[in-house]
Amino acid sequence: MPDIKSNEREFTGQVISWLNEFITKGSYPFEVASSEHSIKEEFVDSKHLKDAKEIPVPGDLLELGAYFMGQQEVITDNGFKYEASGLDEAKFIIYAQKPDSFLIRIPTKTGTLTNAIEED
Repeated sequence: MPDIKSNEREFTGQVISWLNEFITKGSYPFEVASSEHSIKEEFVDSKHLKDAKEIPVPGDLLELGAYFMGQQEVITDNGFKYEASGLDEAKFIIYAQKPDSFLIRIPTKTGTLTNAIEED
């Protein structure tokens, strides 16, 4: 077995450290977008969700569909289709989906949406 260089060991150690920190925190991206009240509101400040748009979603896996004239589809294999106002909103919806949660709250301000997507 070849020797592992010290910088590879350091990198591996750092990755393990980051993973342990992430697991310990227990926070996941887009937690606040779920309709579940037991989930902490950490990712998007609740002040940005006062006038949030709520959309119903199925329990099926969401994915990006066609993009046409500024509209991005969010679809499932079972026929669900939602026309998002753009790629950022579509990504937010997909990332926000949680098991056994059928309602997603979307911030109405584009800047908030963009920041949430970029920080992920």
